[in-house]
Amino acid sequence: MLKGRPYVGTGILYHRSLAEFIKVVDTNNARLTTINSITKEGPILLVNVYMPVDYGTVECTESYMAV
Repeated sequence: MLKGRPYVGTGILYHRSLAEFIKVVDTNNARLTTINSITKEGPILLVNVYMPVDYGTVECTESYMAV
């Protein structure tokens, strides 16, 4: 039986009409999706983070702290 969420992945959806104002920021980390959006008020950095599952073990705590 699987517990938690065994598959890592994140995403940010936006309408294609906004594509010219969006720049994907490469983080080299499967747990992070980051985009930079240019607006009239200035740039906005959006970050989506997939946090590790907490099983109450030392390894889970270390993984959480690493993210």
